[in-house]
Amino acid sequence: MQKTIYIQKIFLLIVVTFSYSIAMAQQFKSPDVIPSSPQSQLIENFYEKYFNNDISARGEKTIDINLYDIEVKGLNIPINISYNTCGVKYKQSSGDVGVGWTL
Repeated sequence: MQKTIYIQKIFLLIVVTFSYSIAMAQQFKSPDVIPSSPQSQLIENFYEKYFNNDISARGEKTIDINLYDIEVKGLNIPINISYNTCGVKYKQSSGDVGVGWTL
């Protein structure tokens, strides 16, 4: 008698544990993914190619146009726009200065 009650309690504990894990598995909240802005994507792509020296291996050129230089206490900050000649991709969104251009 005592042994059957003990076995029933263990069985009940196992059933409750597994049913809880199955019930929790059904409630999955997908992560909220916020896409980055078009300008930040262009900057990321430009610097990724620029610093990896991947541009010259594929025959791409980078065109830099100096717009303005800011000098503050001996510190020179150039303001440039850059264009990468790798072309425009399908559904590529334009940044602040145009498609393919980076400020």
